[in-house]
Amino acid sequence: MQHFSHPHQLHDVSTTVSHNKNLPCFGCKLPLSGGTCYGCSACNFYLHKFCFDHPQSAYFVDSHPKHTVGLLYPPYCQGAVCDACSEPCNGFTYNCTLCEFNVHANCAAFLHADPNNDRD
Repeated sequence: MQHFSHPHQLHDVSTTVSHNKNLPCFGCKLPLSGGTCYGCSACNFYLHKFCFDHPQSAYFVDSHPKHTVGLLYPPYCQGAVCDACSEPCNGFTYNCTLCEFNVHANCAAFLHADPNNDRD
């Protein structure tokens, strides 16, 4: 399967990496620990299924109602700070280029999002 953040095909590597808890997820930077994950072992690129499934754009109804935000990945989000938790953005980050709104993809899971961008 293909993910927009990586040029190679990704495969289910859940059983292969489950014993190595030191491998980080490219999307959230947390260790891969059990559960489904996808990866490219040639590049040491891995994603939790949860991170793999983040939509590429979203509309946050309550916290950022003016614009649709796009999902950035390193290095395109370097230097940004999450507006939800105030921590540096070093993994997948939803970003609004118009007003510099940034939120970690995992923090965004707690916001009221409409992945279909349905503003009605």
